Amino acid sequence: MPRTERVLVVESDPQNRERYGQWLEENGFEVGTCPGPSAPDLTCVGSREGRCPLVDPADVVVLGLDLDSEIERQGTSAFELLSRYTSADRPVVALGSDPGLLRVFPERVVTGISGPPARAELVLAVRAALARAAG
Repeated sequence: MPRTERVLVVESDPQNRERYGQWLEENGFEVGTCPGPSAPDLTCVGSREGRCPLVDPADVVVLGLDLDSEIERQGTSAFELLSRYTSADRPVVALGSDPGLLRVFPERVVTGISGPPARAELVLAVRAALARAAG
């Protein structure tokens, strides 16, 4: 029996976080969620602890780039999160409005979707990211 692939959804907007998780679960993925950097200092656990415990069981990360820390320009940045997840050797599907940020990372590691994704677009991007990571 094949193993269920695990997706970590990091999204600051609670409605989007729930929606993306539900879409992925309905398509056979096991999903964990995280709000990303949060108040009061807009720093994520991974930045405070030196590693993110939620990324260890994940096969792929869906990361919303429109973070409160980016708006406030303090705490853990989207670039730092992308770096942390890719250095953990996880493919990332990045959602958001800053495509320039993605140019730093190889396409085999980071897949970008501008703006909020449609259900099929998100599921396809996660599957493609997993397939590229598998070789």
